[in-house]
Amino acid sequence: MDKAMEYYRAAINANPNYFEAHNNLAVAYLNLKQFAVAKIYSEKALSLNPQSADLMFNLARVEYHLGNYQKAIEWFEAGINVSHNRNQQLTGHIGAVIAHTQNKTYRSAFEHSLQVIELNPNDSEAYIQAAKLSLILGKAGEADYYRKQAEAISKGK
Repeated sequence: MDKAMEYYRAAINANPNYFEAHNNLAVAYLNLKQFAVAKIYSEKALSLNPQSADLMFNLARVEYHLGNYQKAIEWFEAGINVSHNRNQQLTGHIGAVIAHTQNKTYRSAFEHSLQVIELNPNDSEAYIQAAKLSLILGKAGEADYYRKQAEAISKGK
């Protein structure tokens, strides 16, 4: 990883506007759990390419690991809003479910879990998550429905 990080730093020195190098350094620092440094590079990458859902999701992950759940939510939702790619939207909704759950905004977590189900209807884990959130929200009937859906998917695999 050190070699790759050297390469990205050299690329930034040669071209300070090379957003991919900033992003790659951010991801490297994220993987090293150096979240404050990762945030600096994530923010720079995003400033150079402000309409990139992937860069927004990376900054959301950094904010999440820093314990800034509301900021993470905002970046996941911003990325969802600019993306026209189904897989990117799925990534954003999954991240939003996790961040909303940590933030204890369970209704919003549940709404995002429904979007995950809509985008990936054969994902039993999404139904399990919806069931758990339904229970937290006091909707046992809905929880039972989502649990049964998860079981049916699992049996079909």
